[in-house]
Amino acid sequence: MYQTEDRNDSQHTEAYASPWASAARDGLFLALLSIAITCLSIFVKNLPGFLGILAWAIKTGGSIYLLVRFVKLYKAADPDASAFGYGIRVCLFSSLIIAAFTFVQMQYIQPDAVSSAFETAIGQMGSQLDSDSIDQLNRIADNPGRIMAIVTFIWDMMLGLLTSAIISSALPRPNPFGTTDSEQKDELL
Repeated sequence: MYQTEDRNDSQHTEAYASPWASAARDGLFLALLSIAITCLSIFVKNLPGFLGILAWAIKTGGSIYLLVRFVKLYKAADPDASAFGYGIRVCLFSSLIIAAFTFVQMQYIQPDAVSSAFETAIGQMGSQLDSDSIDQLNRIADNPGRIMAIVTFIWDMMLGLLTSAIISSALPRPNPFGTTDSEQKDELL
């Protein structure tokens, strides 16, 4: 079988020799983007509404761009590998790192933010809740770091699953006859 130059490119092959190691590295970069923007919004407390929305849009758009780029580089190094599987690995590592940061943020950096939100919610809904529900909400408010870390991990994994599925479906698939679908279209034109 003949191999193309892309498959023999040693730079891509060495960088993506181990899918788990490269996914951990790429997940770290993806998480650092989210953490940097979150830290910016933590330390600049009086952001007007449109700047908060802009920061969220940059974080979301940048994360999607980075994930697409990482998956494309991985597929360039190994065209037969699963783009979806690699995207999920990257999102798994990224979600773990962001969940750990969320735990530290809620437990040590901003412990009062969640407590004040729960106090406000209990104050507003207090007349509608029975004593067991209020006790349950108070127990949740006592462990904001753990709960927010779990919620953040689940939320980020769900978004990563969806984004990885969209990215993998958009990339050209290998053809059993040796060329990718995009190469066949170029040859026909």
